[in-house]
Amino acid sequence: MPTIIFQEHVRDYSAWRSGFDGNEGQRAEFGCTNSRVYRNVDNENDLLIMVDIAEEPRAREFVEAVRKVQEAAGVIMSTVSVRIV
Repeated sequence: MPTIIFQEHVRDYSAWRSGFDGNEGQRAEFGCTNSRVYRNVDNENDLLIMVDIAEEPRAREFVEAVRKVQEAAGVIMSTVSVRIV
């Protein structure tokens, strides 16, 4: 089962988190499970997000869908790194 790892910096964690929690249904539609959010102890707006997903092709589709909404969610796009492992 592939895992998608997003590393990114957000403008406001509370606002970002509200959007993340509100998108649980979209993650489920793509087959995502076990979503985890980690915050840097030195900067609460520096995030590592890990999401398991059943199939690698769906992982790539999910990443593209997320990229379309990240900036509106307060993600500083120049900080985004994505890996599928």
